[in-house]
Amino acid sequence: MTTFIQSFFMTFISRIILGCFFISIAYNINAQNRAVDSLEKCLLNSKVDTQKVNTLHELCKRYLFSDAKMALRYGQEACELSRKLDFKKGCAKSLHNIGIVYYNIGNYDSALYFFSSSLKIKRIIKDKKGMASSYNNMGAIYDYRGDYNKAIAHYISSLKVNEELKNYEGALSAANNIGNVLSQQHNAKDAIKYYRISLDYSKRAQKNKGIADALINIGNVKFDINENDSALMYYNLSKPLYLIEGNQERIATLYNSFGAWYYKSNQLDSSFHYFQKAKTLYEGVQNKQGLAEVYNHIGKIYLNKGDVANAEKYFVDGLSFTKELGSKDFEASYYQSLAMLYSKKGDYNKAYTYHVLFYDIKDSLITKESLKQIADMNVKYESEKKEQEIHVLNKEKELQNSNLKKQRLIIIISIIGLMIAVLSSLFVGKSLKTTRKQKSIIEKQKKLVEEKNLIVEEKNKNIIDSINYAKRIQLALLKEEDHVSEHLPEHFILYKAKDIVSGDFYWAFERNDYWYIAVADCTGHGVPGAFMSMLGIAFLNEIAAVSEFLSPATILSMLRDKIAKELGQNGKEGGSKDGMDISLACFNKKTQELQWAGANNPLYILKGNTLTEIKGNKQPIGYHENMKPFTNHEMKLGKDDLIFLFTDGFSDQFGGPKGKKFKHSQFKELLMSVSTQPMEKQKEILNNEFEAWKSFHEQTDDVCVIGVRV
Repeated sequence: MTTFIQSFFMTFISRIILGCFFISIAYNINAQNRAVDSLEKCLLNSKVDTQKVNTLHELCKRYLFSDAKMALRYGQEACELSRKLDFKKGCAKSLHNIGIVYYNIGNYDSALYFFSSSLKIKRIIKDKKGMASSYNNMGAIYDYRGDYNKAIAHYISSLKVNEELKNYEGALSAANNIGNVLSQQHNAKDAIKYYRISLDYSKRAQKNKGIADALINIGNVKFDINENDSALMYYNLSKPLYLIEGNQERIATLYNSFGAWYYKSNQLDSSFHYFQKAKTLYEGVQNKQGLAEVYNHIGKIYLNKGDVANAEKYFVDGLSFTKELGSKDFEASYYQSLAMLYSKKGDYNKAYTYHVLFYDIKDSLITKESLKQIADMNVKYESEKKEQEIHVLNKEKELQNSNLKKQRLIIIISIIGLMIAVLSSLFVGKSLKTTRKQKSIIEKQKKLVEEKNLIVEEKNKNIIDSINYAKRIQLALLKEEDHVSEHLPEHFILYKAKDIVSGDFYWAFERNDYWYIAVADCTGHGVPGAFMSMLGIAFLNEIAAVSEFLSPATILSMLRDKIAKELGQNGKEGGSKDGMDISLACFNKKTQELQWAGANNPLYILKGNTLTEIKGNKQPIGYHENMKPFTNHEMKLGKDDLIFLFTDGFSDQFGGPKGKKFKHSQFKELLMSVSTQPMEKQKEILNNEFEAWKSFHEQTDDVCVIGVRV
């Protein structure tokens, strides 16, 4: 029963992410009215031709999500005119739009009929992109109805057509939807496989939304099979990408995921907090599927707390949303919740009734026959894909053989021509022969160099594009400086990457009266260091979410264990040795007490004119031959005391008149000399001093320095 609840939650989240396959369009009311007026004037002046059909299509689209009656009117007019003109493309589009209208008002039978009619015409006119869209739309309706065999059959058809067209956006959507159905059938292995296919197509299409959707779906599968730490890691990786997109519906979905994670961890207050945030966002975008899920979870939280009245209210209201949607698995989950509620109230007749309703739907959704059919379709897709690959390889082989014959003929002709040229050159003279030969060699070498340069340029462009894309993700994780500023006292953050992306990172977290701040230096710099920094941030977020308070030393030990486990570090020869050096502080805002721990990196405390250095343990975050617990330092700070957390990039920078390192001693003197300045001014002076010292030298390493005034 618990597995069914988890599967239901995961199914819902996946559906919210890509299940709503129609693009929701929000218009500014005044702008839309002006556009509609313009289109209606154009309609009056249009001739009875395909242009008039297209104008009707535009008018229909303007009303799709605001006025179903008007949208249906224009869609039907466009359809009738298209049939009179024998305009098949216009007819297919009209039927498609009418299908969307019926879908939006919950008339799924009519929606399915019009999508199917549109698909038939698209097949005739060979509109493959339109066919892929129709397959996906029909699959979504079957999915909502719980007819998973037909849903996955249509999704696979959509995926195959999109792959054939190399339409990555369509392919990522279809692959994600296939993963959704497989996850509903508790087929975690294959579900993750299709989510990873979706992730690959999202990266090719450079779609942050698609990447985030795939990551959260993988997290949902991990959640369903009780790999809770991995689930939270994937949720945290998806978070910055959703925030970049700014889509309220998807942010609500993310909050829903966190809410379910905390609910499963029995942290009901945190769970309630996230579900309330999701509820507010869903209400703002009028998402009934989202509200149906959120109401169910909020009701369960009230039930666990013994507030039966509020629990019953949320269950009843949520069930009404669910019946409007016509979703059987949603309905089953509410029946189960109501059965638990009435059992707790002692109304065993009602409890029994809802248990029966729950199992009736559950048994109808998941049968051995349906599981076998879905597995067969999955195998068929894989088989057809391999056959297609073999067909392509055979075609390429035939083309290569044909080219080989042509090349042989060219070689023979070239040899004959060369012989004639040689004979002719005997009459022209040795000098002319030598000149021609040298010219030919030079031209070939020049052409070869040009071709190699083009290949190198193309590869460099692809590499730089990939690194720049990685930079966007890293900056999304590090764009927290504004957030950090809200929680820390007066401070500065000096952050300078050596390459496009950085192996240094900073992290902050606040809970109750404590705030944490960390600066870390990962193994290497550039792309390898950047990936380690993203893992470090994700793991720190995951660790911080576990308990109300953890000392810095405990956090570093937990972080070390996670790095070693996830990277498979065991000390064996040839194994991974990646890790990081880190300085982590925790400050109690009420008592002004500071706790600190460090892995290789130190902490500087400046009280008046006295600078004290506290050294960290001589061991990294990662596998180490002699791993010991980290030391937790505790101290009391006074007003205007300064603390500095940093990596070694500043002091290791080569430059100055003799091209030597800046060194720690000079770094300390610089910090003491600027200590009376405002923090933002300190940052400016440090940055100017660094650039002046570096001068024409290359930057040695990534640089990160954080200063805080108590």
